[in-house]
Amino acid sequence: SQNFYYAEIGEHGDWFPCNSVTLYSNLNDATIFENQYTVNGFRVGLYNNEIEEHDDIPFAKDDILIELEDLGEWIRGYSNGKIGLYPKNYTETLTCLNVIGFFIFY
Repeated sequence: SQNFYYAEIGEHGDWFPCNSVTLYSNLNDATIFENQYTVNGFRVGLYNNEIEEHDDIPFAKDDILIELEDLGEWIRGYSNGKIGLYPKNYTETLTCLNVIGFFIFY
């Protein structure tokens, strides 16, 4: 579609509006944000995860989560507009990733 980009993560894909992103040919031209994070990978929820602590991230089965840091049994990551912790054994690493562009605005 002319007004939308399509992105896939594993078996999951969706369209998003072109006007929601800015494409840069050179990363030096991009805006620098105060909170920047290195994305180490993407994971998919195997089960629903309820919040137990204030820094936990809730998610549903099949939700896509971002991995920022592997802490052993826990992952520091991003999902549903929140950065926090989620249990590693409730998720699975996505090994096939085709994304046109991905940004975290936080």
